[in-house]
Amino acid sequence: RRGLLAVYMFNVALETLFNMAVARGLVRTRKHIEVLLFSFTAAGYAYLFRCFGGLRGIFLQGVRFLLGTEEAGRPGDSRSLESEANTPAVQRQDARRENFTFSRLVRFLKACLVQKHALCLHQHSCGRYCVQGCARMFGIGYVAQAAITVLSSIRTVVRTPSRLLSCIANKNNLALGAFLGGFVGIFKFVSCFLRWLRDQDSEIHALPAGFLAGLCMFFYPSWSISLYLTVKLGELLYMKGVEAGYLPCITHADSLLYAVSTAVVLHACVVEPHNVKPSYWAFLKRVSSKRLLQLNRR
Repeated sequence: RRGLLAVYMFNVALETLFNMAVARGLVRTRKHIEVLLFSFTAAGYAYLFRCFGGLRGIFLQGVRFLLGTEEAGRPGDSRSLESEANTPAVQRQDARRENFTFSRLVRFLKACLVQKHALCLHQHSCGRYCVQGCARMFGIGYVAQAAITVLSSIRTVVRTPSRLLSCIANKNNLALGAFLGGFVGIFKFVSCFLRWLRDQDSEIHALPAGFLAGLCMFFYPSWSISLYLTVKLGELLYMKGVEAGYLPCITHADSLLYAVSTAVVLHACVVEPHNVKPSYWAFLKRVSSKRLLQLNRR
C-alpha cells in the first residue's frame, strides 16, 4: 500500500499547491482545464494499451474492462492490408486507394455502419461494435452512480421507501453513464474509422482516439480523477524509463514522496485549510476529533 498511498498524497499535495497558487494570483483558472488534462492522459493510456506490454497489472485490467480485448496490443500489431491474406474483403478495399475526397469520407462512414474492416478484430460491423460498447458502459456507469446515490441516502430510503425510485431515476445518474459510454463509443469509432481511412492498423491510432474520447469528461468533470490518472501515468512512464536504463532508480522514492507531500498538505491544514482538498480536510478533522479547528490562525 505504500506506493499507492504515496501517489495519493502526492495527488492531494499537487491539488493543494494549485489552490494556493490560485489564491495568491499566481495562476489563473481555466474552465474545463481538467477535461483537457484528462484527454491528454487518456491518449497516453490508450497508446500504452495498444502497445504490447505497455500496461500491466490493475491498469491493464481496468483499460481492458473499458475498451475490451479487441483493441488490446498484440505482438507485431502494426498491420496493413498488404500484410493480410488476399481475401475477397481485402480485394474489395484495394479500390479505395484513391486520393482523399469528401465522397470517400462519406463512403467510409457508411461502410463503418454496415461493414467490418478486414483489419478489425471484432466480430460484427463497426457500427454495431461501437454502439454495443457505448451502451454497455453507459449501463454500467448509470447503475454504479444510482447505487452510490441510494447508498448515500440509505437512511432516507429506509424511513421513506418511496424515495428509492426517485434515487434510481435521478437525472444526475446519467452523468457517469454518459462519460463512460461516450468514452468507449468514441474511442472505438475513431479506431475503426482510422482503419477504414488508412487501410492499416497501428498503435498510433490510439492517440487521437484516446484524446477525443477523453473529452467526454465534460459530462463528469473531476479534478481528482484527472490529476490522479495523470500522476499514475507519469509514474508508469518513469518506471519504463528505469527499466530501459534511461532514468535512475531512486531508493525509497515512495517514502520520500510521501514525506514531502504530507509536509505540504499538513502545512496548508494549519495555515490555510481552505486550500486543502475538502474530502481530505474532513478526514483530518475526523481523525483529530476536530482539534485542527481549534488552532489560532489569526
